[in-house]
Formats: sequence, structure tokens, C-alpha cells
Amino acid sequence: MLLAGSVLFIVLSLSATCSGDNPGIKVRMTQDVLENGVKYLIDKMTAEISTYNLPDVNGSATIDSDEMLFELTKIQIADFKFENVSSKFVPGIGAQISLHRGNAVINCQYNINSWLIKDSASALLTLKEISIVMILGVRRIDPGVPSLYMSDCQSITQNIDFKMYSEISYVYEALKSHIEEVLQRSTSEQLCSAVRSQVIAWNMSFSDLQMNFTLSRNIEADLSLTNDPEISERYADLNLKGQFREPNVTAMQYSPAPFTLPAQDSSRSCAGISEASVNSFVNAYYSSGSMNAMLFSTSRSIKLTTSDLADAVPEISEHFKSPTPAKIILYATSCPNVTLKDKDITMDFQGLFQIHAKPAEGKSQVLLEANILAVLNGDITMSDAEKFPGLNVSASVSLNRFQILKIEPNNKEAKEAASKKGIQHIFNQMLLPKINEKLKQGLPVPTSILKNPSSISRQGYELVEMDFILG
Repeated sequence: MLLAGSVLFIVLSLSATCSGDNPGIKVRMTQDVLENGVKYLIDKMTAEISTYNLPDVNGSATIDSDEMLFELTKIQIADFKFENVSSKFVPGIGAQISLHRGNAVINCQYNINSWLIKDSASALLTLKEISIVMILGVRRIDPGVPSLYMSDCQSITQNIDFKMYSEISYVYEALKSHIEEVLQRSTSEQLCSAVRSQVIAWNMSFSDLQMNFTLSRNIEADLSLTNDPEISERYADLNLKGQFREPNVTAMQYSPAPFTLPAQDSSRSCAGISEASVNSFVNAYYSSGSMNAMLFSTSRSIKLTTSDLADAVPEISEHFKSPTPAKIILYATSCPNVTLKDKDITMDFQGLFQIHAKPAEGKSQVLLEANILAVLNGDITMSDAEKFPGLNVSASVSLNRFQILKIEPNNKEAKEAASKKGIQHIFNQMLLPKINEKLKQGLPVPTSILKNPSSISRQGYELVEMDFILG
């Protein structure tokens, strides 16, 4: 149970009162994440920029009293790169991205039209020392997805060289300075227009994000944004609803208590999942039947005979003179409750514990049945996976406290054996090791962007630190 919930740690100042508007999961993006993300997007943009066609440019020039109209068409960027890319958070808005020492090579077609000369040929435009400074804003839009927009953009091009591949050299030389002057004026608008188009494309990808999705056939997740991202000079906090439920089933009441991610100087990003979010997952896992299916298969996988139970229930063992196949069955009778405290995870588990025996001849017998309450301590381990790109999340549990709520011995031989000590011994020494074997195997989290994870429990939430690797 704890293991399955821990996977979700790898998918904001708030008021001090409990509210249904409080986020269940928080993700903090640091300056390092911003810089890596911006570099990834800019590299992707420059690699794909040859697909962009810029608007036509028109102008005129008077040469020897002859007015010549010129037009640049089929303007396409062949190469575009920047030697310096930097970024920083803009509080309350988003991020400023600065691109400096850029160079671009642009292919186009030119047309000259006057009463004396008409000419058309290819041309090459080279832009040098380009600088673009833009501010990108991010906000929440319904139904809880992020939206990206261009808040401001400024562009400067220091040097322009325009070369026309024409046999009319005197016309080329006469028009060159005029065309370069027109291009000098329009470069800023055209480059910012191209970048704005790219931002619109990025935003369309954002709007397609599925913030409500299916984790498994039995559990759905609602990770929609609860409000606009909260952006300071040092980081951006994303507040997510973080609720889990069965498909097509009305979810339980969900009111996360407020919690605040710790202030930190580390460049590593972090995420927190609230106690309420964990318990909503546990509730969906339990109510869908998945939890009892796991407990049933795990407990039944233990190969036992009545002789193996001699230490815990000697009377039963004595009754069966020869070893008789026996089974332990464990069910959860109510949804477990998880509590998160500093460096401590506990789970209150109420269940039905049974011992069955099946003689070679005869029907299966329920030798002992007890309602139990077990308080378990949990531990979560997150690591880079060895055999696939991603993370591996494993866990272990140990018994903190054990209580028998009700005993139903089904034959006289069991009456004396039905004790707290005997049942606790079986639960702790036979069942928990098997459960831990399953938990130790871990669950894979396929991801190429999260590395070097570590986790620790805090009061009311689980804190995970990790590195984001993009590109």
C-alpha cells in the first residue's frame, strides 16, 4: 500500500486553516530546472526553425529618378543559433529569457519592378549579433491546466548583410543599402513574431496536457492546478489538487491541510505529497479491491503445514499428528489510514486474520479467525533504476503495535492457542516478511527527466528531492 502511493511523489504559502482549496501535491522548480528547461526549448526551437516562413517584406528606392519597387518573398530561416542563453524568474509573471550573440542565415526570393527593369532571383540574408529578450508568463486556465503567453519581447540586430544573386550588379549595389535599411527596421518585429508563434505552439501543447488521467484500471488521478503558479525570484511552485479515486465513483471528501515546502539553498528541485493525498490514493486502492487482492495472494503464497505453526499455536499442531497443509488468509476490513510525521510514516491497519487447514480427506477447516489492529511503520526508498530509464520506488514495513479486537476460535483445540502472542508471531514473523519481499522488488517509474531522488517524511507530507534532466 505504501509502495504504490510513493510512486506518486514523482508526479505556496497558504492560509493556516484547512480548506478544500488547499493543494494536495506541490512541486517546486528551481533556477537550475528553469535554465535546463529553457536551454532544452531553445535548442528544440532552433533545430526546428527551418520550418518557419516569415512574412513578405516590401519596399521601394529611387535610383536615378527611377522608382524601383522590391519585394522579398519565400523568406525561410536556414540557420539560427545563439551563443549565450540565460534565464531568470520574474516574480508574479513567469520567466525572462535572454538570447544574445545570435546569428541567422535566411534564404529568400527577391523581385525588382520598375518601368525600366524587372528582375527576380534568389538572395541570402545574414543577420549577426542578434539579441532577443522576452518575458514569458504562465497562468492557470480551466480546467486546471497551465497556459503560456508572451508578456514582452524586444529584439536588436546589430549587423545585416544582404546578397542578391543577380547578373545586374549595378542594380544590386544600388538597392543593397536600401533593402538592408528596411530589414534593419523590420528585423525586431519579425523575429519577435516568429518567437511569439513558437510560444503559441508551446501553449497549445500545454493546453493538451491531461491533468486528469488513469494510473491503472482501478485508480484515476486529478493533478489539475489549484491556482496560478506562485513565482518568486528563486523558484516557481506548482500547486496540484492531488486527489485519487476509482473511475466512475464519487470520491470521498477531500480537504488537504495546508503545508509549506521548506526553504532551501539547494539547487535540487523538490515535491511534496500531502497526507490527504496519500490517503485518497489508499482509499481508492482499498475500495477498488486491489489492496485485498494483493494481501490475499501474498498471504496464500506462504507454503505451510500445521507443524510449521507449532511455535505459535502448539495445540493445533498437536491435534494434527501428521503435517497437514495450512493457509494463512489476511484481509483489510476497513480502509487503512496513513499518518506522516517528521521522519516517520505510520499506517493503522484493521484486518481479518484466519488460519485454514485442509486435511488430505475432508473439507478445509477454519481453525482460527481474529479481527486485528496493526500499527505499521513504513520506510520508502527511491533510486535510479538499473535496467530501464527511470526510477525505482521500493518500501518496507515493520510492526509497531499489535492488538486483537476479537477472536473466534472454531474448535476446542484453538481456544487456548488463540492468544495475542501466537497471532502476533504469525503476523510479524510470517506475513510481514512476505509483504516486504514484494515491496522490496519496487515499482518502476519510467521517466527520462528525473534523477538522483531521495525522500523523507515531514509533518503532514512526504518530501522528495530530485534532479530534473532535460534534453
